[in-house]
Amino acid sequence: MPLRNLALALAMCGAVGAHASDEQGLAIVTQGTAAGATACIACHGIDGAGGAAANFPRLGGMDAAYLRKQLLDNKNGARHSPVMTPVAQGLSDAELKAVTEYYSKQRPQMPAVSAEPAALALGERIANQGLWARDIPACFSCHGPEGRGIGAFPAIAGQHAGYIAQQIEQWKNGGRHNDAVGLMKAVSDRLTADETQAVAAYLASLKL
Repeated sequence: MPLRNLALALAMCGAVGAHASDEQGLAIVTQGTAAGATACIACHGIDGAGGAAANFPRLGGMDAAYLRKQLLDNKNGARHSPVMTPVAQGLSDAELKAVTEYYSKQRPQMPAVSAEPAALALGERIANQGLWARDIPACFSCHGPEGRGIGAFPAIAGQHAGYIAQQIEQWKNGGRHNDAVGLMKAVSDRLTADETQAVAAYLASLKL
């Protein structure tokens, strides 16, 4: 087979494979799996917008590798959630890959955030500069410019404020412990309740 025809055939195979994966991801989101994973749409929506009122996180636009790690951590016990652990355990490796890639491609419209200007100003300071007098680094020093995520550090811009605050409390009280080298645990322990609410509100006000 000529090289040009071979390249075209390989490209077509890749497109077919990607389409099949997208369809599988959508099926899991809307229907769940036979092994017991409930439909993701019930909590996270079809576009991954999540739900601020119930602290269901935004998944749309998140890095697929990061989402896969969180599901695997729920599956193997490194991270525990009474809601997400059974879901993760009901996903095969292929299904886990398909659903995380599906959500990574979504771009949900997030609701506007209202907060007191003083709180937003404090949150902006923590996110951009940190509070080094108390060994609290800037959020963006790990999570990338404007909190858009980098490598193993997830995007935090545009995440629901309640979810961000909830996770900080989880790290603080030991309910979550799957952060690299205990970094989030150390940061969370040093944040006051007001600082937690302020930085959560500021991050939620940003656009991914």
